[in-house]
Amino acid sequence: MSDCKDELDESDCSVVEFPKQRQYKESLPPIGRLGKEVLPAKVDVSIDIMSVTDIKETSMKWGCKLQLNMTWLDGRLRWRDLRENSNLNMITNQDQGSQEPGQVFPVNMGQPSIWVATAIFANSPDNDFSVVDAKASLTVEKKGNLSISPLDQLQEVAYYEAQITQSPT
Repeated sequence: MSDCKDELDESDCSVVEFPKQRQYKESLPPIGRLGKEVLPAKVDVSIDIMSVTDIKETSMKWGCKLQLNMTWLDGRLRWRDLRENSNLNMITNQDQGSQEPGQVFPVNMGQPSIWVATAIFANSPDNDFSVVDAKASLTVEKKGNLSISPLDQLQEVAYYEAQITQSPT
């Protein structure tokens, strides 16, 4: 009988590994470096408009239902045993409540949460922003180099650099 949903690993089900040498601050976004220059995290944003509703010509207002996808790299994290099909590397949100800007994505009990980008819709009537709710998920896609766990480690693990995409499930 397997303890993990994917039935591949018995002792450590987590797909993400947080840094051991330094503290991972889930409230801080990842940064990049170019020489001595510190660069903010690059977040790619795409929006799919699902439907347009509530068109009010007289007040020049309209509403829509959309799907917001945000993608970024977090070099502070290592990803374990990722599959080629990124849909199989999905992390769903077990937390049922929405959170304030600067939100995080819970992974497993006893572990830090993953930093998640926030989009603010400044031209909306209530300055709406993206939230992590029960419909949110993170999809992890292999990027960059592969490294194998050291020989003195009990389990053989393939570690990857990866790109994270947040979207509704």
